[in-house]
Amino acid sequence: MLGNLPENASEVLWANCLGWPTIGDGRAASCSVRTELDCALARQDASGGEQLRKKLHAGLFHPDLTPASWKQGVSFLTISRYLEDASIHPAVRLWQVASRHTRPSQKVLESICSADGIPVPKAEVLCRFLQLPLKRSQQLRLIQEFMSMCVVSQAVRDGEANSSGLFRSLSVAHRNFFAAVDLTPQAIMDVGSIPTNDAQRFNPQRLPDIWAHILNLASEEVPALPAARAHSEDAPMVQSGPYTQYGPSPSLEVTESETIAFTTAIVLTCRALREYLSCWRVALRCKARARSFFQKQEWQAALALYRLAIWHCPLGDSTIHSNAALCCLRLSFPHATVEHAVNAIFIDETNAKAGHALVKAEITLGYNTCNGWQEEALDKIAASHKPLADLRESHRHLDHVRRSTLLAELKPHGPDPRTAKLCAVPEVEARLLQLLAEHEEEEGGDIDLRIRLHTAAVVRGSVSSLQALASESPASQRAACETLAMLASAPMIGNMEAALALGTGTADPDLRLPYLAAAAASQDPSVLEAAGEALVQSVLDKFGGRWAAGSPYASWLIACGGQSE
Repeated sequence: MLGNLPENASEVLWANCLGWPTIGDGRAASCSVRTELDCALARQDASGGEQLRKKLHAGLFHPDLTPASWKQGVSFLTISRYLEDASIHPAVRLWQVASRHTRPSQKVLESICSADGIPVPKAEVLCRFLQLPLKRSQQLRLIQEFMSMCVVSQAVRDGEANSSGLFRSLSVAHRNFFAAVDLTPQAIMDVGSIPTNDAQRFNPQRLPDIWAHILNLASEEVPALPAARAHSEDAPMVQSGPYTQYGPSPSLEVTESETIAFTTAIVLTCRALREYLSCWRVALRCKARARSFFQKQEWQAALALYRLAIWHCPLGDSTIHSNAALCCLRLSFPHATVEHAVNAIFIDETNAKAGHALVKAEITLGYNTCNGWQEEALDKIAASHKPLADLRESHRHLDHVRRSTLLAELKPHGPDPRTAKLCAVPEVEARLLQLLAEHEEEEGGDIDLRIRLHTAAVVRGSVSSLQALASESPASQRAACETLAMLASAPMIGNMEAALALGTGTADPDLRLPYLAAAAASQDPSVLEAAGEALVQSVLDKFGGRWAAGSPYASWLIACGGQSE
């Protein structure tokens, strides 16, 4: 399908999606009404140079399997299949509507609200921080201040915020940010989470007022962000006694530059929340359009719109993923069904629709690829969902995936890649090739074969295989780091894994800390644990193998920028 599109198709599509005019040659014209969206998907200039159209290094891919159009590099937008979905059913003018920074409607807010407010993954905020055109030291400082915001939020929830000189130095408007946004949950920040002793806690009318306040903060000017703190500046004045029990004395004051940096982080966090809300509104519109196609059993059109919705809000709505899984099931794409269903359960472990689709797809494949937490989630769903319980019995008896099973599945579409060089991309789903590459790695197989398989999977649209290629292909270290950095800040479900890969793979300590800190905000327990261990080791390396402040947590905050006073 992409072969029939003009060379600048992505630019034309984005001009249409954003509601911007085009000039004679189809390029996006400059637009005076362009909104101040920092999101990578909406950031575009007259030359069409947004981040995700940046060319990836051709050396990442195996030359025998690299399409001719990729010889000089290929953009992430092409690899991700986003353009294919947009060309099937373009989301015309959705961004123009969604990016109006007016007070959001009660209907929109209630549709995405939980009992505790609107949960926003911290990863969504940190990814947007990594997209900002800042120096590396400034990005690190921004993440340092965000970690300090989490500490202040805990103090606010504990009723001890006034003991912090930093909190007392803020304006009333900036203090009210912490009254409306709770940053204390792991990996999540709840917008509109009012304390239990407040009469407004269960009043849904509070949400527009809270979001109006956040949008007002987001419109404030941002001063120049200072560079990261020196480690000596973060050393606590007192390491024992009342300081550790009750926090700093009210008499301690912070410098004006510290207050400015902290206020800047609040404003940029509000901008990230504003962009997240805009993405949500796009996703909701895509979801509504997809539903009409789904009801008419036009599965391909519905799937394209569900994927556009997922692109804009990958961690927000479990039902978008489960509906996409059902479309894939109807289209006989069992591997894609599994991927969407797993993502749905990852967001909501009670999603029965996703559990049903996952089990049916794996029964069709004839093998089980579920790990421990997925098995537990399926058992919990099956306990209250009779149709799934019946299917689950058959699913339990499936063998776990083996290399021989995968090769048998591939055989009708091409030769055994172990005995014949894989020189053409088989007409199979990307996940099959990715699973084969992973089994090859587990069994210590040929690296050339792994790169061939991962390259073929990328050609078929696997972003996970792109991440694997950036980690082990013979391309330059710089090209690999640039690719992982792009994936870490891209709006997609695997971004924190890319952040972890970059944080653990680079030897640059200034590059390592921001990405490990971002990965530590992951909702995936395995990514979070690995990022935490890598951060601890990084801190120990910085301080000569010992804890600089007497405890792992204090040293973590010192290295990544926790409050000192």
